[in-house]
Amino acid sequence: MVEPADVQRDVEHRFSGADLHYMERALFHAARGSGRTSPNPLVGAVVVSADGVVVGQGFHERAG
Repeated sequence: MVEPADVQRDVEHRFSGADLHYMERALFHAARGSGRTSPNPLVGAVVVSADGVVVGQGFHERAG
């Protein structure tokens, strides 16, 4: 069985701090659609250029 601490170390090893930051932002945006997207999943996205500039972000606002 994989322990939670092992998973955390693996995540920290595979992804940069910037990767984790942008994933947190994408999850924040996904949560903005909570209660309005069923039966579709919550979806959030952050698009970042190669030099670290956010060029787009958003979420799935409603089912359809």
